[in-house]
Order: sequence, then C-alpha cells, then structure tokens
Amino acid sequence: AQKYNTSFKDCEKIIDSNPYFPGAAKAKEWIKYIIDKDNILYDY
Repeated sequence: AQKYNTSFKDCEKIIDSNPYFPGAAKAKEWIKYIIDKDNILYDY
C-alpha cells in the first residue's frame, strides 16, 4: 500500500470547504475512485 502525506479525509475537508474551485467535483470522484480501487478503509 502507498503512503500518503495527506489523508483522504483531509482532502475531502479541503474540497468541501471550497466546493467552487475548478475540479472540485472531479477531485471528489477521484478520491472515491482511489478509495474503492485501493480498498482504503477510513478510520472515522
């Protein structure tokens, strides 16, 4: 498994805090895709 410096949870927070930046929707799709693809489990 790859190690990421920023957690996906943090990425989502950043995206949610600024939903109007170009590519926000794409970024959310990408994060969901990566989570599904790598089967990453959230630790909420």
